[in-house]
Amino acid sequence: MSHNLPFRNPMDKMPLQVITLPQYPTRQVSEFSPFAEIALAYFNCVQNVDFKLVEVTRVGYDISYPKSTMHVNFDAKSKSGKVEMFYAELKTPSLNKVDEKGIVIQGCALLKKVDTGNPLGISCMICHDKVIHPGPKDGYNVVLGDKFKDSRFWLYRPSTGLNCSTIREDTIRYMDKYLVFAMKAVKHLNCKVEADWELLVVTRVIDRMEKCRIIFHMNFTVKSSNFNNETKLCFAEFILPLFSGHSPDNWTMEKEPFLEVIGCCIMEKDANYESSFGRVCAMCTSGLIHPGPKYGYRVLARDDFAMYDFKACGNGVF
Repeated sequence: MSHNLPFRNPMDKMPLQVITLPQYPTRQVSEFSPFAEIALAYFNCVQNVDFKLVEVTRVGYDISYPKSTMHVNFDAKSKSGKVEMFYAELKTPSLNKVDEKGIVIQGCALLKKVDTGNPLGISCMICHDKVIHPGPKDGYNVVLGDKFKDSRFWLYRPSTGLNCSTIREDTIRYMDKYLVFAMKAVKHLNCKVEADWELLVVTRVIDRMEKCRIIFHMNFTVKSSNFNNETKLCFAEFILPLFSGHSPDNWTMEKEPFLEVIGCCIMEKDANYESSFGRVCAMCTSGLIHPGPKYGYRVLARDDFAMYDFKACGNGVF
C-alpha cells in the first residue's frame, strides 16, 4: 500500500552544527634550534661571517618522503652584538632527529624589512603565512645570502575583483541574504555612534571561504537625519561559519545568530588622502571600496580597521 506523502528533506529538522577543524598537538619552535644552528653554520661558512644563534622565532614544514621541507625564521647576533633576522630552507629526513649528513640546506639569508608588505604577494604553500619570507608578501628583502629568486613567494597573484554590475549570477540571487547582513552591520554601527543610520542599498559584496568559515566584505549606503539625510558609503566585514550538511550558499535565517560583524565604518572621500602606493585588500584586490589611501576614503565613524593591510602604504620597492 502506498501513501502520497509530501517529500521532506531530512536536514530540515536537524539542528545546525558548526564545522570545526581537528586540533593537532603543536610543537615549540625552540625544538627546531638544532636545524637553525646547521643553517646558520652554512651561512657563516659561505659568507665568511660569524653569527651566533639567539632563538628560533617561526617554523613551517611539510611532511613528505624521503625528505621533509622546513622553512624557519631565527634571530642571530653578529660580533658587534647586533641581532638580525634570518630565513632558511632545509630538506631533512626527520623532523624529530637531527641528521647532519641527511640534511640539505636549500638556502639561508639575512633579511631586512623594506616595505609594509603587499597583499598581492603570493604566500608560501608550505608555511601558509606562519613564516616570514623574502618577497613582496611580507615586505622583506635579502641583505646577505641566498636570493631564493626561483621561489614562488617572490611573485604576485593577478588582481581580480567583482562588483554588483559584474557579480556572478548566484550572488545576485542571494541579494536578500546580504540585506540581512547589512541590517546587522547598521545595528552594530548605531550601537556606538550618536546617529540613527538607516540602510539604503547594498552595492558590492565579495566573499572568500577560509578553513571552516566564510569571510564577507561589503559596501552599502546609509543615511541619517542627523547628517541632513546625506547618503554615506559604508564598509563592513563579516564572518559566517560553515555548517555540516549545508551548502555555503544555502542561507536560512537560522544562521543569522552565527553571523558575526567583525567591523563596520562610515567612509568619507578625501582626495588629499588618496595614494597610488595604497595597499589593496588581500581578499578583494579590487572592485570593492575599503577605507584607506588606495581609494582615498577616511573613516568618518565607528571601526577604523587600523591593523588591516588596506589602511597602509608601501614604498613600492618590489
